[in-house]
Amino acid sequence: MADISTDYASGLVAAWEFNGDATDAHTSGFDLTAVGVPTYTSDGSGIQGNEKAILSGSTQYFKITGATYNGTALDLDGTTDFSLAMWYSLDAGAANNQLQGVPRIFSVHGVSNRMCLIAHEYNSGSERFRVSMAPTTTSYTTKYFSMATSPSAGVLQHFVMRYDKSAGSIQCFQNGTSLGTQTGYPTSINDASNGDYEVGAQTTNGITMDGHVAQFLHYNTYISDSYVSGLYNSGDGVLYSGGGGGPTVYNALAMSNF
Repeated sequence: MADISTDYASGLVAAWEFNGDATDAHTSGFDLTAVGVPTYTSDGSGIQGNEKAILSGSTQYFKITGATYNGTALDLDGTTDFSLAMWYSLDAGAANNQLQGVPRIFSVHGVSNRMCLIAHEYNSGSERFRVSMAPTTTSYTTKYFSMATSPSAGVLQHFVMRYDKSAGSIQCFQNGTSLGTQTGYPTSINDASNGDYEVGAQTTNGITMDGHVAQFLHYNTYISDSYVSGLYNSGDGVLYSGGGGGPTVYNALAMSNF
């Protein structure tokens, strides 16, 4: 199998595999800091190599402080398109059998403002993604993406969000299926230089997620439809180049879907 550190899709900035730790498998070196001692498992139910991180309780998540990444390729400063891809699952909640709460899958925020937020919501009997983007410190745009299929507690699903700066639009995907494109997002993002980059939390609101996360990837480009398809269908979060312009999938996981 190809090595993520040497064979990865163009535009990849950071790749967290959660293979026993939260180090960046990409050469950029954007290691996440584990808060609250998350655990890791290779129990056979994860993606690529079966590794995943387990976030349990209100104090477990991952972060990079703004002082560490500000001005780097990881900075959501609104100067480029960007895309996020990840596998994740949520634990069951108490009410109506829905998945736990309104967990924050990802957020970047300053002390009192948000730059970008992705949340998984249970709303009136159905699941949806909430995606917010802030052009200033005092305003933000929020839109919703209804899920194509209702996820099951504890079962990993693949999520992709891609942001088109010039169009002010965001498109989301669930397990390779487009959930549509929403316009009206800002074409510039509030550059909160001290904003923390968080996986599994939005600590300004004290909200975390209970569940699992695997293969979290950050691109500073608007990845193509074939990238999105390859990321999901390969089952391991990395699009490997086949040398002929299209993806070649080396991982046997989910090959039946490719």
